[in-house]
Amino acid sequence: MGLKDFFKLSSDQWGLPAEHLEGVPGVFYKQNIGLLTQREKRCISITTLPDDQEIAVLPFHQLVQVNYIEWERIITHERNPVSEAFWGEMIGGTAVGVASAIAAQGKTWTERVACKNALEIRYYPGNNRSTISRIVVSPNLPASMTKQWAQTISRCAGLSEPRCVKPIQPAKPGPKYL
Repeated sequence: MGLKDFFKLSSDQWGLPAEHLEGVPGVFYKQNIGLLTQREKRCISITTLPDDQEIAVLPFHQLVQVNYIEWERIITHERNPVSEAFWGEMIGGTAVGVASAIAAQGKTWTERVACKNALEIRYYPGNNRSTISRIVVSPNLPASMTKQWAQTISRCAGLSEPRCVKPIQPAKPGPKYL
């Protein structure tokens, strides 16, 4: 199945190519995945793209809600001593390269990442109805097609319409009234 299968077949949007943000075990951040609605099997099939290896199946009866959200995280990365040595040597010579490699061991750096138009799929893991998990993806399609896919999933799974959930902004400091 190629990318052409992810586009409209009728008035429904059956497939959604996306970048994984969080929620699918064993799938890296920003890895390309495909979410394919399989109406006859009553599930969402999650595959890696472009090789189409199925990595997860999410049955419709486990789905709780589909939301549009603003996703934001701070990701911590380990520093790479080889990379630090390379750039240190390029800038300051061999001694600086060795010093940079030694200094980089065990060090981390953080990155703030955000996605304004993420799609969140909330579901019950297994048969555990006391816990709700989520899968968050960044769609690789225009917003109108993403909305159409979310509506198709909601209709097929018997859910309410997809919601747009905005993060709660902290109140701005202002004058205090007595």
